[in-house]
Amino acid sequence: MDHVASVLSKVLRRRGLLVHADAALVAHEAKTWLLAEMPLMGRWFEIRSYKEGVLLIGCPHSIAAQECQAVGHRLLEHLRKLMPKNEFSAIRIVRIDPPVAETALA
Repeated sequence: MDHVASVLSKVLRRRGLLVHADAALVAHEAKTWLLAEMPLMGRWFEIRSYKEGVLLIGCPHSIAAQECQAVGHRLLEHLRKLMPKNEFSAIRIVRIDPPVAETALA
């Protein structure tokens, strides 16, 4: 009898959704790690995408981007240990617009 994980990956692959499911899992694990490692700054990080080994993280402030850059190598190590089948080559950090609520207060 097949395990659920093997059946699920076969079905996702057949439907062409395996890459998207992997990207969603990477985004979830990265956000969870950032919130655990940096509880005060973690809420400012937005995982934008994971494609071809590059994790794209959006930050609305330069301070958040600087802090994310400082722990980026540790995040890559964590993801490599957690998901050895996936390729993780780099983390890119981009500036994004601040949340609407914060803009309204300014």
